Amino acid sequence: MLKITDICKQKRSTERYNIYIDDSFSFSALAEDIIKYNIKISNEYSKDELNDLIKKCEYDKAYEYALKILSIRDFSVNDLKNKLKTKNYSEYTIKGVTQKLKSYDLLNDEKYANKLINDSLELKKDGINKIKYQLKSHGIENNIIDNIKIDNKKECENAHDIALKKYKLIKGKGNEKGKLYRYLSSKGYEYDTIKKVINEIIKDADDEELK
Repeated sequence: MLKITDICKQKRSTERYNIYIDDSFSFSALAEDIIKYNIKISNEYSKDELNDLIKKCEYDKAYEYALKILSIRDFSVNDLKNKLKTKNYSEYTIKGVTQKLKSYDLLNDEKYANKLINDSLELKKDGINKIKYQLKSHGIENNIIDNIKIDNKKECENAHDIALKKYKLIKGKGNEKGKLYRYLSSKGYEYDTIKKVINEIIKDADDEELK
């Protein structure tokens, strides 16, 4: 049998304890888990019982950590999994934690995608191609990406706004159309939108000069 010989509070966290088995460090546990699982000095466990206890404590720590970082900002399922991996949690634990969070709707890729789309349109004024690229980079599944809906009018207005600002900076320096095209393309706008916006801006500029 394996015996708990010491339980020490961690120096950096008053809510976590180090558990020693046969005078050697074995695992750490949350303060609430000490009570929940009746962890006490002199407790004895078989190897399987101890492994089961360690898994339970790891799961609870991972879940607490996930809740903490989700309270700071939103995560996609894939991003949260990667964050938990950096903390060396097992695949078994990560799978269980993400499933529980999804069941409580605390982790939802559709909501995450909609928020990213809204922020990209309203704050960054990105085009559809860049938005789709960002969604893929966060591990959003293709079936969600394929069903996203962008306000085309809003996207065109954004493209026109940022292109006009760019045009004012490059006007008279040569190859304005080429520079505007590369700029809007880098922001993720599609060819038809870019062509339409550039033609409008150049036409308006020419009309203004004729007045």
